[in-house]
Amino acid sequence: MKQFYQKLFSKCLTGLGILSCIFIFSIQKSNAQISTATITVNDSSIIATSVNASDADICSGAETTLSVTGGVLGTGANWFWYVGSCGGTPIGNGASLLLTAINTTNPTNETIVKTFYVRAEGLCNTTICKSVEITIYATPVITPPENKVACFGESIPSIPIFGTPSGLTYTITGGADVGIPDASGVTSIAAFTTTNSTNETIVRTITIAPIANGCPGSSVTFTVTVLPQIIIDPVSDVVICNDLLLQIPFTSNVSGVVVYSWTNDQTSIGLGAIGTGDISFTTANTSCGDVTSNLLLTVSKTDAGTTCSATDPFTITVHPKPTGQIIAGLAACEGDPAPLTYNALCGTSPFVLAIAINALTPTTNYPGIIDDAIIPVPVPPTGSTTYNLMRITDANGCINQ
Repeated sequence: MKQFYQKLFSKCLTGLGILSCIFIFSIQKSNAQISTATITVNDSSIIATSVNASDADICSGAETTLSVTGGVLGTGANWFWYVGSCGGTPIGNGASLLLTAINTTNPTNETIVKTFYVRAEGLCNTTICKSVEITIYATPVITPPENKVACFGESIPSIPIFGTPSGLTYTITGGADVGIPDASGVTSIAAFTTTNSTNETIVRTITIAPIANGCPGSSVTFTVTVLPQIIIDPVSDVVICNDLLLQIPFTSNVSGVVVYSWTNDQTSIGLGAIGTGDISFTTANTSCGDVTSNLLLTVSKTDAGTTCSATDPFTITVHPKPTGQIIAGLAACEGDPAPLTYNALCGTSPFVLAIAINALTPTTNYPGIIDDAIIPVPVPPTGSTTYNLMRITDANGCINQ
């Protein structure tokens, strides 16, 4: 009888799968039942076939869902999840598990791989684990470049961008007005030439958005300040006579605080070697030839600690004051030409001579006079005549009087 019950119990366990077997034993003597006993046989769990992840390659802090495929839970059993090792750090239970940021944070600067485990745990048994690997990419972190201040038209070399993890690329926006075109998928800011289409200093905020392994990081910004292009209203070369007031104003397209400074390589014209602001002086030339001075005008504007400038060269030529004398010859006879000649000392011929006879006024102009030429002045019929040279005007329009 004992062997019969053992055989029946074994058959129930192996043949009925997950169903529980209930045995009712009755011990009878003759026709009377003495007692009854019930035995419940619990089911064992069967290991999962595999573990799947909705996304096995994720960015740090993202979510993915793990799920069990196959396997059977036994009596009182559930699926239990671990990280680190089978039976290691518990992280949840159930046939599926949503991994949130707390489980998928990658604090390193590079890619890491985490292994997650699941097993069935119940009254009868604990299965071995099935596992799945999740690749977790680090969140890009970059250091913003230093702010830049530059003049218009300045060549700026490539600006490197430093960050982690390796393999970073960037999207650059916001700098078109200062010469930085929008770009994506780049590893640095390419060399560029600054621009500014206004007459004022402009400041633009450049945004850099990093991405690596498909994972975006927080954007950073820096500023590029570009001073305006300085356009000087051209200064014409000046040709002027000696001993005249010369005034030269300077203007340009830029506003605000602008400094006009100049240098002069020939101080003999009556102007100092250096100066600022508009030019105003009385010309000088103590020689008998033209004196030409080379000047360089520099217009400067300072902003954000940077000074930008433009230059414009010009010249000032000062003619000498015409000087000379009239020379009387021997006495003339009535009706002869006056023996009066002009001796030019300085100036450019021909000259116009204003001569007064026997007085200071009135004067008569005698044009076309060259050096050593006879002056066609009238000769009185008798007596002595005094000729006074009152004014000399040369071919350049310079006057001595």
